[in-house]
Amino acid sequence: MPDVFSSSDADPVPSWVSPPAGWEASNGGLCVVLTAQGGQLSRDATGATLVQSACRFRRLERRLWRVDGSVLRPSGVTEPGEEAVWRIVDAGDGQVGLQTRPGTFVRAAPHLGPVSRDAPQIQAWERFMLMPVEDLDLIAACAASRWLVDDDPRPTAREEWRLAEGFRILVAGRRVAIADLVAALRTATAERSADGVPMSFGFFHGACTPSLALRYNPLIYATIGGADHFFEQVALCFSSIEAFGRYDGAYRLVCNRTRPEVEEFLGSIDPGRWDSVFYEIADIADIVRARRSILERAAFDGFQPILYLDSDIVCDRPIEPLLLAAARSERILISSEFPGVSIADLDSQHGNWFGAFLYGNDPRGAVHFCINNGVFAARNRQVCLSPLAAVAEAWARYRRHHPDAHRAAYDQPFYGYVLQCLEVADVATMDRWVRHLQGVEPSPAHEASGLAHFNIGVGLDKNRAMERYLGLLVDRHAQDRAQDRNERR
Repeated sequence: MPDVFSSSDADPVPSWVSPPAGWEASNGGLCVVLTAQGGQLSRDATGATLVQSACRFRRLERRLWRVDGSVLRPSGVTEPGEEAVWRIVDAGDGQVGLQTRPGTFVRAAPHLGPVSRDAPQIQAWERFMLMPVEDLDLIAACAASRWLVDDDPRPTAREEWRLAEGFRILVAGRRVAIADLVAALRTATAERSADGVPMSFGFFHGACTPSLALRYNPLIYATIGGADHFFEQVALCFSSIEAFGRYDGAYRLVCNRTRPEVEEFLGSIDPGRWDSVFYEIADIADIVRARRSILERAAFDGFQPILYLDSDIVCDRPIEPLLLAAARSERILISSEFPGVSIADLDSQHGNWFGAFLYGNDPRGAVHFCINNGVFAARNRQVCLSPLAAVAEAWARYRRHHPDAHRAAYDQPFYGYVLQCLEVADVATMDRWVRHLQGVEPSPAHEASGLAHFNIGVGLDKNRAMERYLGLLVDRHAQDRAQDRNERR
């Protein structure tokens, strides 16, 4: 059988594996030896017996080996005994045999435990795969994330990926060849987070079945500034998401205060799940601008999907279905203040809040909805940045020519106008989740929509209204639990 590793300087990369070019030089030939049964070659606690053990991607559970020319030896052993050094031979299909001496090979039986060194030929249990540590690091980083695959109803759990027989990895229950998965992860063209994980990748499983995996790492963020009552609002908003949204993702609060100053308001949330992002805010116009520009900062790296909320919103039911819809959409999810009502149906005074003065000069004459800019969601920041930059540019251009016109509405008229004209908005999905209350407090009979927006009205009265609604939700939840207990008796 031919040698797999060539000792020639002209061909340092073996032909049977597809690591990054020059991997042997960059990591010293370090690898993990995977078995056909979904384990790894390792040693027992004494270090004397070669065994097949579980491999769960974690660094501390790996046994590293070193490729030295055409032989394999344990990493960290400078002068190993003869039994610990094996010649690497090509077994085809990206797999190798480990020759202990002429005519005998290492054999990993179909169970965890000691392995033998005297198999007479290479068959199923004598096949191994040498995986460069860099490839295993990438798979481990991906396995530590959650993924939404195809139309699966729920994202995978963290650490759900695992090795399977036949040099496969189970990804959301789909058996993917290790070499195919590594190639898919390395060639993915989607944006990558700081840990190198792509935000999405396509892969094949089975004979030729394609699938798309979207990283599920949700973020909810808000932008605020000014007096304490605004920070009290966002505390009420985030606490409602914790209590009734059943959300376990991250939060970012964009504001003009430091994290220690914000802890007074968000101290009840796991400190590892939220952070404050400092942004110089002098007035509400700065808050509006921060919604978009803040997405360019490193603090928003690696999140998908993202959900922006005004601080005066209360969450009243589990929010994951909305986040999943945003993750799967290529559009920006936005909501209308009056679902199903066109701007043309409003009088000029109310219509201008939603951009009637802009549509009146647009020759396209399409029917547009009355968009409220207090909530939006998208798959990731890449989906948002260009359209929201166009909103900011349209607002700036109009203000240069009409500095005093429609100032009270700030960017809201341009937000609805630009996103609908560019046809990048999905209004119907978000309208099923958001109810803009327009200054009317919800009653005990109020049907939970998902996000109740306490728009119109300012100051402490709004905060007290939000508190009263949270109290109603607590009472309703207690009644529902009591009813469930009675029904189970």
